[in-house]
Amino acid sequence: MPDGSNILGRGVYTVPEAARLLKVPSARLRSWVYGNGSEPVLIPELAAEDGQDALSFINLIEVLFLL
Repeated sequence: MPDGSNILGRGVYTVPEAARLLKVPSARLRSWVYGNGSEPVLIPELAAEDGQDALSFINLIEVLFLL
């Protein structure tokens, strides 16, 4: 079982949580993360956990630059 030390002290957000915080439609953020028939624009910094990608605080700042 992972000890969580690699994410300790880092903001960790699901795509829907990040979209809500950034006031961006979830579909748009998902297309940036997963690609929409093309390469993704945003690569999650953290490994997927339980089948869900996790975005870091740094990823959220990157999204602000995309807006």
